[in-house]
Amino acid sequence: MNLSNLSDILSRSYGLASNDPYRLPNIGFNAAERGANALGIDGNLRQPSSSLVRLSDYGKLQSALSRLKGSLGGIDTADEAATVSGVSDNKLITASVDKSSALPKSAAIEVGQKAESQRLQSQTFIDRDSTIIGTGSITIEQGRFNSGTNSFTASAKPATTISISAGNGTLSGIANEINRANAGVSAKVVQDGSNFRLEVTGKDTGTEQAFRIRVSDSDNNNTDNAQGLSRLAFDPTEVPGTGRNQTQLRAAQDAELTVDGRAFVSGSNQVKGAVNGATLNIEATGSARIDFKRDVVQASGSAKRLAETLNDFRAQAGSLQSDGLSRRISSDIDRAFSGAETGQGRDRLTLAQVGIETASDGRVTVDDARFKRAFEANPDGVASLLGNAADRIETAGNAALNGQLRTTTASLRASTQADGNSAQARQSQLQSLFGNQTSLLSYSPTTRNLYGLAQYLAVAGF
Repeated sequence: MNLSNLSDILSRSYGLASNDPYRLPNIGFNAAERGANALGIDGNLRQPSSSLVRLSDYGKLQSALSRLKGSLGGIDTADEAATVSGVSDNKLITASVDKSSALPKSAAIEVGQKAESQRLQSQTFIDRDSTIIGTGSITIEQGRFNSGTNSFTASAKPATTISISAGNGTLSGIANEINRANAGVSAKVVQDGSNFRLEVTGKDTGTEQAFRIRVSDSDNNNTDNAQGLSRLAFDPTEVPGTGRNQTQLRAAQDAELTVDGRAFVSGSNQVKGAVNGATLNIEATGSARIDFKRDVVQASGSAKRLAETLNDFRAQAGSLQSDGLSRRISSDIDRAFSGAETGQGRDRLTLAQVGIETASDGRVTVDDARFKRAFEANPDGVASLLGNAADRIETAGNAALNGQLRTTTASLRASTQADGNSAQARQSQLQSLFGNQTSLLSYSPTTRNLYGLAQYLAVAGF
């Protein structure tokens, strides 16, 4: 019930004329409270309508700013606006970009040798899962083999020793134990006609990743190739059949290549340092020319994304209740956009110069043909310009979200809550006065005691 009408309702209910000396005075909130913080007929609080509208508009503005930032976050650097990629004329010799600022325009590559991992293969055995090859232990050691001096130099990584018994001594069992040992190699059983072989391959490429296999055989002959576990031994420094008992299908070797005539050696086929700012990916020997360029299609898409994002924000912000804060934030975003530039002097670029402008209807447009011409003439400059524009707008959006918009919204919420608490307190006072009555008129008052009730309520502050 609206407290400002309580006296009228009570007076009319008991037939008191408007000129009755005992007619109840107008009780309720003061004039300001009756206008903004009155209780509705359903007993619920009416919040100030202007405050609610402002809070709603500020919430919409916050959402619009968040969407603006989210959309531009993926194009706020030159490399995100227009990625630099290496375009090769040989799909087996390519490049991935690590740092675009250090890249050459192009590179001529000649690959004479790929990096390889070592691979061994044993003699044949009649089955893979039944016959025990032998028992004892296998020790796998990584290092570098020098064929010139017939020497093997172990690496700093500790050797791995694997115990082989009758329970795991089949060809498959030995392969499984090698794989479980994490010794820098992998093993598998391959079929050769009706027979089977053990194949052991190094996990890493390069001459420093060679390995040897030494055996401690339970038959006390650790190097023979006739029987027992020693048939799996491989020491590259030994004579075939007496310690070098597996066949080497492939030696560990480095990649060898030239870049623009300069020679490079790499233990990996992912070659770093040969081309500044890029990693070469080698899958085969041969030659390739790699041109490093920015993606014009991606750049054009970034320009359109910038325009569409700004147009969406302007439409959302323009539909909100007009007030100083909203207009100021919109103006800050517009200034951030229009002030974007890159380069200095004759190399200075602005958005208008590359075909990105605000039309007479307030919408941002992109002249695609003009943009592509500007990009072709200066791809790095245009990419930097797009990144600069997106970054400036993001910065302005962050300042708005974390600055006055946040503090104003918080202050407005606190004020609205305080008004609500005041109205709620008055409602509670009324409920305490009449809470024991089934209704406000459940007794038979006279005009005098109605007048007394009104006076009481007035003194109580209602």
